[in-house]
Amino acid sequence: HLGPKLPDGFQDQHTILQAIIKTTAMLIFSLKAYELAKKLRPDIVHANDNDTLHIGLALKKKQKVQLLYDAHEVWSYMIDGQVPKIMISIFEKIELFMISSIDAMITVGEGYRRYFQEMGVDNIEIKLVLNAKAETIDQYVKTDNPRPVVSYIGMLKNNRFVRELAIAGKEVSEIDIII
Repeated sequence: HLGPKLPDGFQDQHTILQAIIKTTAMLIFSLKAYELAKKLRPDIVHANDNDTLHIGLALKKKQKVQLLYDAHEVWSYMIDGQVPKIMISIFEKIELFMISSIDAMITVGEGYRRYFQEMGVDNIEIKLVLNAKAETIDQYVKTDNPRPVVSYIGMLKNNRFVRELAIAGKEVSEIDIII
């Protein structure tokens, strides 16, 4: 390895540069969003995930608005593998601190609700709002495809097991996999 030793969790200088760029872009977005929302003087602020919760908190303190936190992802899981483990722990603590000031919270499933309750969110009731069509299929629906098709739509990260899906697909010639 040539060059300086990188902090644990970072793969290369490109990763560090990406983190700096993303952090700077998020700071600029946060300041602009806060200034715009302050001018609008809302009664209720909907913080749509962890990356906007701090903006909602600032508005709540400054303008005494009600704050709804919409947590449709677990951020620490989402950023796992992209930042050092210590940063994930710090983000979890910051999120829990911010959640202690919200007025209402919604999330997308029972597993998420349980996660936040286990984190210590006990100051409010967490409501469930499904963000997908609730549909149950109890029998196979034949398609025009000559072979079954497995489709993955999502982030290409190690913790999503996409590589394992591709490897398994190579071994099972009777199906097609679309990533």
